[in-house]
Amino acid sequence: MSNEPTLTQEQREAFWRLHGWRPNLPDSKRREIEQYWTDPEIVEAEAFGF
Repeated sequence: MSNEPTLTQEQREAFWRLHGWRPNLPDSKRREIEQYWTDPEIVEAEAFGF
């Protein structure tokens, strides 16, 4: 069992969109945003009001 928070895909996409993520971005740019903003980073950023 992992202690890491698990977000839904909808929650991730909503956060990623704040940082330029769009479904029609080139794959490399989309993956860059997705890999940078993982669940733990999203939860931490939101806890700090980001």
